[in-house]
Amino acid sequence: MNSIIFKATNINIKWNDKTAISDATFNFSADKQPLAVPVMGESGNGKSSLLYVLSALKKPESGSFKWKFPNGKVLTFDGKKIDYSHKELKKNLYINYFGYSSQNSALLPFFTVAENLKFPLQINCSKINSDQRLNSICEHLLGKSEIEILYKYPHKLSEGQRQRISLMQSIINDPYVLFADEPTGNLDPYNSEKAMNIIKKWLNGSLYETESKCRMLFWVTHNPLELLYFKEYNDNLIFVEKKKCSQIKIEDLKGKWKASIL
Repeated sequence: MNSIIFKATNINIKWNDKTAISDATFNFSADKQPLAVPVMGESGNGKSSLLYVLSALKKPESGSFKWKFPNGKVLTFDGKKIDYSHKELKKNLYINYFGYSSQNSALLPFFTVAENLKFPLQINCSKINSDQRLNSICEHLLGKSEIEILYKYPHKLSEGQRQRISLMQSIINDPYVLFADEPTGNLDPYNSEKAMNIIKKWLNGSLYETESKCRMLFWVTHNPLELLYFKEYNDNLIFVEKKKCSQIKIEDLKGKWKASIL
């Protein structure tokens, strides 16, 4: 079945021995078209903690969840441990299945931008193929005036450039699911739009010369305007409030937050 399915039941999350999220229950699936799920709410309410758990980077205190991917492989948490249906899934979870873009760039400082981008590619591709894939993606995402940044080291980049390169690194192997924690949080409107365009091109498959596939996006944002970028790919969101999560319709966000743009 060509779909991505995620179900979570009564998830409880602690961070530094304090409850971050309690009794979170979700049900999301992407089938014939991609799915984009915003995660919204006031700062300090556990949105980043939730993203860590959804991406299996952190185990919840209790509850259960299940990921099912289009190739039939399954990732589950039964309340005690994370189980993988296949060794390949465990080995390549953060290469082929999940991409993660954090608030702070994870670029290696002693690698050039091109080397940072090719590093995850070479796990799946030969050197020649990784060079070709990198060149193809950069043609889509970097204008001619910016190609030169491929030969710079991360500390020589602007904040907007670092954020966009970090996003590119997280999607360069075309994972099934992308988790992005405030990808535009520190950016001006011009660079925010560029970052959103990178994510959208990945989501709709225009970055890759491959057959269409299911893709799912979870991204933390405080900006209701960002919902407009992906309005054709979702009609609901996760809202975090007072350690509680709710899966609500985007149109109902007005009742929870001042979001007149919607």
